[in-house]
Amino acid sequence: MLTTIIIILQFVQTTANFPTTFGGCPNAPSIKGINITSTTIPMSIAKTLKAAEEMIDLVQKRGIDVIDSGLYTTPTSAISVGLVYDQDLIWSKGFGKKNLTDPTSDVDEETIYRIGSISKILAMLSMMVARDAGKLSLDDPISKHVPAFSVKPPPGSTSSTTERGITFTHLATHMSGLTRESPCVNQKCQMNDATAWERISQTNQILAPDTMPIYSNLGFEVLGHATKIATNSKSYQDMIEKTIVLPLNLTSTGVNITSGVLENKNQFKHLALPYVEGNPSPRPCGNFCLEDFGWQQPSGSCYSTVQDLGKIMSLMFQHDADTNGDASSSSTTNKVLQPSTLREILLPKYITTDRQGGYATTFELYKLGNYMLRTKRGDVDGYASEMIMIPELKIGIVVLSSMVEHAQYVAQRFIGMVLPAFDSYFRVASANVQDPELNPPLPLLNYIGTYVTTTATLPDVQNEINVELVGENVLIVNWNRSRLKYLESVEDDIGTTHLFRLLPWFGEAFGPGSKSCSRTQMDDWYELLKFQVDGNGKVLSIKLDFVYGVTWKKE
Repeated sequence: MLTTIIIILQFVQTTANFPTTFGGCPNAPSIKGINITSTTIPMSIAKTLKAAEEMIDLVQKRGIDVIDSGLYTTPTSAISVGLVYDQDLIWSKGFGKKNLTDPTSDVDEETIYRIGSISKILAMLSMMVARDAGKLSLDDPISKHVPAFSVKPPPGSTSSTTERGITFTHLATHMSGLTRESPCVNQKCQMNDATAWERISQTNQILAPDTMPIYSNLGFEVLGHATKIATNSKSYQDMIEKTIVLPLNLTSTGVNITSGVLENKNQFKHLALPYVEGNPSPRPCGNFCLEDFGWQQPSGSCYSTVQDLGKIMSLMFQHDADTNGDASSSSTTNKVLQPSTLREILLPKYITTDRQGGYATTFELYKLGNYMLRTKRGDVDGYASEMIMIPELKIGIVVLSSMVEHAQYVAQRFIGMVLPAFDSYFRVASANVQDPELNPPLPLLNYIGTYVTTTATLPDVQNEINVELVGENVLIVNWNRSRLKYLESVEDDIGTTHLFRLLPWFGEAFGPGSKSCSRTQMDDWYELLKFQVDGNGKVLSIKLDFVYGVTWKKE
C-alpha cells in the first residue's frame, strides 16, 4: 500500500503545486531529488542538445533562416551558448571564431561579449541589494534621493500625474512613462549627473506612471544612478563591482569595456570582436562598437560571458532555498539576495490582456506552453544577447553573439527545443523519486476518523471534522471539501505535530471546468491542518491556525 500512496501523492504534487508557478499554469513537475550535471545529462535531453548544436552551427555559418525558406541572412563570427540547471552550467558550446582573421581564436563559455540590455539586470540587482540593506524603498520617489530629478507631465496634464512621483518600482518594471532614450548629444552620452538631471527635466513623460509598460533605457539609467547616489557609491561601476560582480565571483563581467577588457591583456584575449552584416562574410565594426557608454552605463554598456551570466541565473534559482532546503552549496547562496527577494523579482508585475506576456521586475515575460518564461535580451552595436529562465524547472539558457539578432534567433529556437525535453524528463523522473515529504510518518488509516470540539462557539465553526480515505491513498477532510498533503513533522513542548496542507478537491480549482488555469477566489483553501500525535504515535487531535483557540479531539 505504501508504494501506491507515493504514486498518488506525487500526482497531487504535479497537478496542483503550492505555491503556484511563476505565472504559468500550476502543473509543473516536481524537480526535487533530481540531479543533473554536465556528466549525467539524460539521454533524451542529450539528443535534443545535439540537434540544437546542429541548428546553432548552421546559424553561425550561414545566418538566420528566412521563414523556413532555405534562404539565410548574413553569418556571424561568434556565438556562445550555455544551459544552466539549478546551480550548475551543465552544457556550453562555442561556435565560430572570436577574430575572423585568427583561425586559433575558438569561441567558448569564457568568450567575452557586450551584453546590451542584459546590463539592466545588474542595475536592478544592485537596487534590490540596496533595498534589502535599508538604503532605499522601492516605493521611494526618485526625487527623495535625487532632488534634482524631475520630468514634465504627459501631454494633456497640467500637474503631476501621481502624488508619489516616479518610483524605483516604476523604473524597474518600465511603468514610469519615461521616454525611451536619454537626452544625449551623441550616442555614447558623455555627461555628468548634473547635466543629465537638467536635461531630463526638460523632457515629457509619455504616459502617467502605472498606465502600461513603455520600454525605457532612460528609466534604467535614472534607476542606476539614483541607486548609486542612495548607496553613496563612488561611481556606478564601483557599485556594480561591489554589490554584484565580486559577491557572485563574476570573473569576466564589468561596466566599462575599455578599462575592463581593452586595456587588460588577459581579458582582451577572450573578447569576441564586434561585427556587422556583410556579404559574403561579416565586416569588422572596430572601435565604434567598443566605445564606453558614459551616463548610459546602467541600460546597456556591460560585458560578460556565458559562464558569468549562468551564475546570475543560478542566483535566481535560489528562490526556494529557504523553503525546500535543496539549494546546492554554491558560493552564491545568501551572499547577494535572500530567496524572498528573488521570488519578488520573478513574480509578474504586469500581464498583457491576452495573458501571453508582460513584465516581472526587469525581466520580460513570454508564455510558452504551460510556462511563463523570464527573459532579457540585448542589442548593441556589434553584439546581441538573450537570457531565458524557467524558474519552476530551474533551467535557463544564455546566448551571446558578435552580431545583432543572431543571439535572439538562436535563444528562441533553443528554448523551444530544450523546454519540452526537460519537462518530459522531469515528469517521468519525478514519479520515481521517493520524496519523504510526500509520505506521512504514520499509515494513512491512523489519521482518519471523527474529531469533535466542545469549545467552538462561533456559528461558522463546525463542531466535527471528519477525515476520510478515498480509495487507499488520498486523505480528504470535510472542511471546504479539501484533500490533504503532508508537509512535515514538528517537535515542541506539547509533543509532535504532523503538518498537512488543505488543497482544493480535484477538478475544482484547476480542472477542466475552471475558467482559468489558476483561480484566486476566496473559497480556494491552502491552509494548514495540524494533527497532534502522542509519544506512541497515536493521533489525538486537530488544530487549525485560522480557527483560534479550538481543538478537535479524536473520538
